[in-house]
Amino acid sequence: STFTKQTNVVDVDKHMLQYIEEEMERRRKEEERARRREQGQEDPDIGLGAEEEEKARARKREGMNQRAEEEMNDEGSVALSNAMLTSVAEVDLGMETRLKNMEATERAKRQWMEEQKVKKKGQATKDSLLASTRFYQPSQHRTDKDRQGHGGSGAQNQGRPSGDDGGKRKPLRSTDQLVLDRFKKRQRR
Repeated sequence: STFTKQTNVVDVDKHMLQYIEEEMERRRKEEERARRREQGQEDPDIGLGAEEEEKARARKREGMNQRAEEEMNDEGSVALSNAMLTSVAEVDLGMETRLKNMEATERAKRQWMEEQKVKKKGQATKDSLLASTRFYQPSQHRTDKDRQGHGGSGAQNQGRPSGDDGGKRKPLRSTDQLVLDRFKKRQRR
C-alpha cells in the first residue's frame, strides 16, 4: 500500500514570513525616503548613479531569488519526505524469519477461531436455556418408546403422517403439480 493521503492545509508560516519580509522591505524604503527628504533629495533614485542603481536592482533580484530558492527548498523537502514515505523499501528478513512469522500468524488465527467457537457455543447454550424456560417443548422430552406408543408401531407409520386416516385422505402432492393440473384444466375449457 502507498501513503498518498494529502491534506489541503496551507503552510501559514511560509506565507506569514513572506508577508513580514515584504512589510519590512516597504518600511525600510519609507524610512530611507524620509531620510533622503531630510537631506534634500526628493526621489531616492534621482541621487543614485547608474552603477548604484544597477546594484540596487541586482540586490532586489538576488533577494527575490533567495526567497524563491528557500520556497523551493521547503517544498522540495516536503516532496522528498513524501517520496520517501510513499516508497518505503521492503527489507528481506530471510527465510527463517518469514517462516516464523507465518507460523505465528497461523497460531494466532487458530486461537482466534477457537475463541469464536467458544463464544458461539456459550451463546447457543444461553439461548437454548432461555428458549426452554420461555416455551413448553413436549416433543423434546419424549423418548422413542413414547413416540411409538402414541402412534402405534413405528413400522406401520413410516410412510404416512401421524394423523393418517387409513387412505381416506388424498395422497400428498407438491403444490407445483397441483398448480400445473389446474392450469391444464383451464386450458381445456
